[in-house]
Amino acid sequence: GNKGAVGAAFAVHDSSFCVLSSHLAARADHKRLMNRNENFAEIADELAVGLRKKLGVDVLSQFDYVFWTGDLNYRVELPRAELFRLVAARPHERARMMQNDQLSRESDAGRAFATFSEPALQFMPTYRMERMSDAYCEQSKAKLTVQNAPAWCDRVLFRTQDDVVLASVAYDSTRELRTSDHRPVSALFHVELPLAPHPFAAQAHAYQLLLYDVVAHLRRPSDVLRAASGDVPSPPARALSLRVVSRVLSDKASRTAVAPRVKAPLQLHVGSDPPRYQTLASCIALGPFVALGDWCRAGEHLAVLVTDAKSDDSVLAQCTLGLSVRLEHGPPTPFHLTLAKGGTPVGSLRGFVHVSRSSD
Repeated sequence: GNKGAVGAAFAVHDSSFCVLSSHLAARADHKRLMNRNENFAEIADELAVGLRKKLGVDVLSQFDYVFWTGDLNYRVELPRAELFRLVAARPHERARMMQNDQLSRESDAGRAFATFSEPALQFMPTYRMERMSDAYCEQSKAKLTVQNAPAWCDRVLFRTQDDVVLASVAYDSTRELRTSDHRPVSALFHVELPLAPHPFAAQAHAYQLLLYDVVAHLRRPSDVLRAASGDVPSPPARALSLRVVSRVLSDKASRTAVAPRVKAPLQLHVGSDPPRYQTLASCIALGPFVALGDWCRAGEHLAVLVTDAKSDDSVLAQCTLGLSVRLEHGPPTPFHLTLAKGGTPVGSLRGFVHVSRSSD
């Protein structure tokens, strides 16, 4: 059909950006809501941009800034008559509409767009409008359905890596463009880009990154356990491996590196009750990588992928580990990260990270 997404990636100095535009499943019923969430997960997991094809890093784990725009088709879960009453009411009365916005609810519940943010919605719903008019569709009997009730279908969302600076400047709809039953939206953001020299400059120092006591817990990766009903048999135990990708690791040509596969000494029963954890390694040494002075660039991060030890192409979940820590100072720093598959939380990864000079 006509649903899907396109994306464009680019870099400004040492900061990376990805802009997506998507059209998700339409209609207001619960099944279509689930379809929209599935659309999001599929796009987040499979959109072939940047390092996705070569190294399996999804669109959410590899860029400093991700902007997700388009007709997301999430509706407002209120009776149709009340929605028309509210759009004609004073602005402060429309808060009830926002409280019942599907996208906000799904995001808060972690079912879709869980790691995304959105500027405050201060404009009128952008759907469904009469063409060449400022009125909402409600006149003809053929249109008196919940499918055509007012909603904020058209959105601009964003996510960033830790310590990256982004501020919303403007977020509004354009009411003057009336050729569609949607009103387009626009957003303006302010970002602060570090203008440091290239990280492989001659004055840069080489460091080694150490990950200690790395432990993974997977609850329900979508490609391992697809159903939650009690009649689904328990999946077989599997050994996991860890893959780490970063532009500051070793290889100056590709600016990426893959850690040697670390086969876990324990087995993990995915979805077991109680959940079982798996120790991936007592110590993983990565590097050398380079950083200027005693600081990593704001937003610098590792993409950490948990894979099936028997099939390095099978990525079960992934996350990002921020490197905005002072180098060579203090003991190993603990981390506890959310593992996700297709942008949906499916487990956790914990351990300790420490950075030292390669010569140490």
